[in-house]
Amino acid sequence: HRYYGESQPVKIWSTENMKYLNTDQAMADLAHFMNTLSKEFATKYNIPLKRWVIFGGSYPGALVSWFRGKFPHIALAAWSSSGVVNAIKDFHQYDEIVSYSIRKDSYECLKKVEAMMDYTNKEFEEKRGDVIKKQWESEKMDDEDFFVFYSDMFAGIVQYGEKSDLCLRLKNIKDDYVEMNKILYDWKGKDAKDGYTIETMTNIEIDTNKNTRQWAYKYCSMFGCYQTEGNITHPLKNKAVNVDYYDKSCKKIFGIDFNLDVSIWNDRHGATNPSITKVIYLNGDEDPWKTASITSSKDPQIHTFVIKCNGCAHCVDLKARKAESDPLLLDARAKAESILENWLKLEKEGELKNIEKNNLESYINSRLK
Repeated sequence: HRYYGESQPVKIWSTENMKYLNTDQAMADLAHFMNTLSKEFATKYNIPLKRWVIFGGSYPGALVSWFRGKFPHIALAAWSSSGVVNAIKDFHQYDEIVSYSIRKDSYECLKKVEAMMDYTNKEFEEKRGDVIKKQWESEKMDDEDFFVFYSDMFAGIVQYGEKSDLCLRLKNIKDDYVEMNKILYDWKGKDAKDGYTIETMTNIEIDTNKNTRQWAYKYCSMFGCYQTEGNITHPLKNKAVNVDYYDKSCKKIFGIDFNLDVSIWNDRHGATNPSITKVIYLNGDEDPWKTASITSSKDPQIHTFVIKCNGCAHCVDLKARKAESDPLLLDARAKAESILENWLKLEKEGELKNIEKNNLESYINSRLK
């Protein structure tokens, strides 16, 4: 993907230079790559041009869905894992699924996490927040940026299927929020904080090991998905982290007003009701991103699976198969593989018919000569 790793089309990540970082360019790059290899294979092995089956998870999960819709002559089918195809500006649903997923582990654990968030928010309201920021080695962060960092530690744990581990770590601690914060910071926060600093976000020097600025540009300019506090659950985010905060943050990082309108993107690609065939959408029931994906469809050419096992969260279907894998996960993946095998069988039959037709036409043309 352009702008990631060593695929850099520019010398610096200035705001002006980020204009080539968009999904249309990314899909065009993929189309060129696939066509080039298909022609090489066809020549080398004396076979017909082949279509591709494409797999992706999260943003790439959305990418393969959009690619199948835009380039059906290149992509036969797509496997979209946690594919975030629906651009939502005020994405409060994310916070609500975090709460739902923790509660699935235990109600007591959810109440403990809620109390921990309430404690932290109150400390900041009563002007004692610097003590917590010091504990998190984040004294230079603005309060609002720290709130995002802090709540993302809980959200990320849930998103990647580790909420049972979180609940186990907090289980025997009673109302000692300083100790809880220490556990959370040592476990997840210490290695993650650099990605939330304004210095990192505004750094225009290219670092092939980093992706924070690039991803920020994509959500500021195209997708939104601003993670705000839940509307129907006890919020696990600070109320200061609202849509206005994100709009201002985008301007602070890139120096421009994006005036983000996600309906433009959704109108182009269909959001959760795309005009598309041969795509399989798989989502974990505990994935906070599932509400931006496709979890049901009446279209017989679109297949959806919501995997309701414990710990089934973001991109769970793409993880390596293990002996202890949940039967519900294995069953969903087996059904998806069966659908894919059937599509491949039909594609193969079509190839054979085309070869027979072409051979007959060659014979007739030779006789006519």
